[in-house]
Amino acid sequence: MRRTLWLPAIGMLLSAAAAPGQRPSELQRMRASAELTLFNLDVVVTDSNGSPVHGLSADDFEVLHDRKKVTITNFREERGSAPASQADSRSGSVQGPEAPAARPRKHLALFFDRLDLPDPVERKESFDAMKELVRKALGRGDDVMVVTWNGVSQTVVPFTSDLPALDRAIDVAARMAIRQGSENTENDLIAFNDAVAIRAGLGPDSTMIMHILETQAFQNMKAKAGVIRGILSVLAGMEGRKALVLATRRFSRYAGREFGGDGVDTKSLRDSVIDAANAAGVTLYTIDARPSETDLPSAASSRDTNPSFSGSSASTGATQASWLNESENLAMMAERTGGVTGGIRGAGSVSERVSRDFESWYSLGYPAPPGSARSVPVSVKVKGRKVDVRTRKTFVEKSPEAQMSERVLSHLFIPDARARIPISVDGQAVPVKKGGTRLSLAVRIPIASLVLLPTSRGSSGGFSVFAAAIAPDGSLTEVGRQWRPFEIPRSDLEKAKAAHFTYDLVIDISGPGARVCVGVWDETGQDAGFAVLDLS
Repeated sequence: MRRTLWLPAIGMLLSAAAAPGQRPSELQRMRASAELTLFNLDVVVTDSNGSPVHGLSADDFEVLHDRKKVTITNFREERGSAPASQADSRSGSVQGPEAPAARPRKHLALFFDRLDLPDPVERKESFDAMKELVRKALGRGDDVMVVTWNGVSQTVVPFTSDLPALDRAIDVAARMAIRQGSENTENDLIAFNDAVAIRAGLGPDSTMIMHILETQAFQNMKAKAGVIRGILSVLAGMEGRKALVLATRRFSRYAGREFGGDGVDTKSLRDSVIDAANAAGVTLYTIDARPSETDLPSAASSRDTNPSFSGSSASTGATQASWLNESENLAMMAERTGGVTGGIRGAGSVSERVSRDFESWYSLGYPAPPGSARSVPVSVKVKGRKVDVRTRKTFVEKSPEAQMSERVLSHLFIPDARARIPISVDGQAVPVKKGGTRLSLAVRIPIASLVLLPTSRGSSGGFSVFAAAIAPDGSLTEVGRQWRPFEIPRSDLEKAKAAHFTYDLVIDISGPGARVCVGVWDETGQDAGFAVLDLS
């Protein structure tokens, strides 16, 4: 999902002329404050039947952060379209409906692998369940993105609330799930791989061939994990309740083990996805999207964590081992981020869980304990009740730079409501060799919007410029960043207050028709501004 962007040439011009009609503004004062980090957990509580448990208070929960008990200072129950209660951030006491808070915006991403569902009934039921999920999940102000994967990623529909467009995108994924016969390149490869697996060990070259196939399987999974992390980066910059549904096959614990060897360990890839989801506050719901004849339970399955689990046992040890290899990563990604997992036969149950989780949950906030590390385990339980509690299992604190990169990606889809710096961008695109495009951008940054610090010679500050682009097919670039300090002489200070910096960027991308987002981050004041330039 990411293509390499960035920056063969960069320059900065200091523009001292005031904009027409603009009055000099008072220099912003230096601000000093002690920042308090407040952690927030979205917690789903259900009974033995999977139904939401309502009416709990902050006192009913016990939260351990890095194995230390913490006090909940912000508490809210979300129920339906409006919060049922809200906690005072000072006392933690629950207030009634007279102090409502705005309903959090909900963002849902659907990731469809290149599936193999030849049974038309099973295929229709599975994708109809996804359409129903979209209808149930969407409320006013909510949105959904659909991403498909077929060796390369393609964003069929960016974040939108357009139901017909989302239906069409899901139909595209459904058509990709039809096995097309021997003329299909992927199926030819599957047949070849099966033949190699059967003959494994019978010839002198079989070990080498198996190693090549295992390596190819690992590289494919590595690319797929990269796409998933890209989706999580976009979601990370968005405010509200967030979830990602992964309908996938071949996200194996040991890539390539289906060819008869040991396979390649994929723990690092799996953990990178889990860490990215927990850092972004995104719940993962996973669907093992292989045909139903292999839809077997994992050793850790239960009706609470796997809605498709029926309690039946595997018919053979080999089949069980194969199923566990495919399902282990999916089960762990869901469990460690607060979601659920299921097989393709249980897609309807998984989608129903997502819908209910999006309608009913508890928001728990608390200050970070002294000495907390950047990545720590967290656990939540309800005292004295036999209920199922689901939430993310770790907190991964991100640097301000990482958060800014995620906000740039998100702003390509949804305007950043926290932006405070009114930047503007102009530019043009020029074709270059090999089908690429060179973008020449001019970023204007009002000096009055930046926090300045006094120096012996005047005032100083610094800002970073971030940029990313999205291609017409939905592929995202990496986020590039450049930092620029500045100092304004005391004699020029008054004129500078009504002027702007002009920052010139030259960006090379792979093709025409991109949308580019530029973000400016005030290194001193910590405020940001964003602008999008559409070159399509």
